[in-house]
Amino acid sequence: MKKFLFLLLALCPLLPRCAEVVVFRSGVILAAELTSVKQPVDDFDEADFPELPRQNRIYASVTLFLFPGRSLSRFDFVLNAFGTDCKCVATRTGTGPWRCRGGDITAAERDKKYALLFILDGRVAGINATERLKLKCNFGPAKYAETGIVFTNRRGENFTVSEQISPEGILAPQK
Repeated sequence: MKKFLFLLLALCPLLPRCAEVVVFRSGVILAAELTSVKQPVDDFDEADFPELPRQNRIYASVTLFLFPGRSLSRFDFVLNAFGTDCKCVATRTGTGPWRCRGGDITAAERDKKYALLFILDGRVAGINATERLKLKCNFGPAKYAETGIVFTNRRGENFTVSEQISPEGILAPQK
């Protein structure tokens, strides 16, 4: 039995894959998408984010499963888009609304999906069909604080509904 499991694990990289996930410090990233579709955010105040671009906005969403008991806040991560750190502006649980305030997750539930929302400058990001950006944790240790992710640009289409994202993820190939 052990030999069979070893052989199965050894051959896994050779199997065709249509989707991927990325393990990061707090859980598993299932989807990373960009869109030009404006996202409605509860309790959002432009004055809280003076660094946001005034025009040409691109919205970035990272959908994930959190490890049991982990917490999540919009203050935990930034998204680095080609040298510029962009603050997270909102979080979402499942298909619920994007929440700027009061959207913190204090203890992750087992089969729930969560998402982070970032607003990027469309002159820098959202140009190509896929783009590699870096999700950076604002807290140490530095060794595990940064995760590169390939985002899929959905252009004028909204983000994939979390219920349509399988546990195997829908990430673009991470090469």
